Amino acid sequence: MDILHECGLLGCKPSDFPMDQNHKLALADGPAYDDPTRYRRLVGRLLYLTITRPELSYVVHTLSQFLQHPLQEHYDAVLRVLRYIKGNPSQ
Repeated sequence: MDILHECGLLGCKPSDFPMDQNHKLALADGPAYDDPTRYRRLVGRLLYLTITRPELSYVVHTLSQFLQHPLQEHYDAVLRVLRYIKGNPSQ
C-alpha cells in the first residue's frame, strides 16, 4: 500500500486487469514522461512485487523495456498496474 500512497492512488477506482488485452506500448510514439527516475523507481518496485505476485510478471517485463526513455503512455500503464494491485491486494 506504500506504493499506492506514493502515487496518490489510495482513493482511485481499482482495475480488473493489469493491462488492456490489445494495448501495444510504443517505443517512441508520444510525449516523453517528465520524471524518468520516478518511472524507473516504480517499475523497480513492481519487479520486487513479482516475487509474491507472479501474475504481474508479463506486464512488468513489458514495462521494463522502456526504462531508458519512458513516455507518458508507459507511466499511465504503470498506474493501471497499481490500480490493479489495489483491486486485487492478495491474489
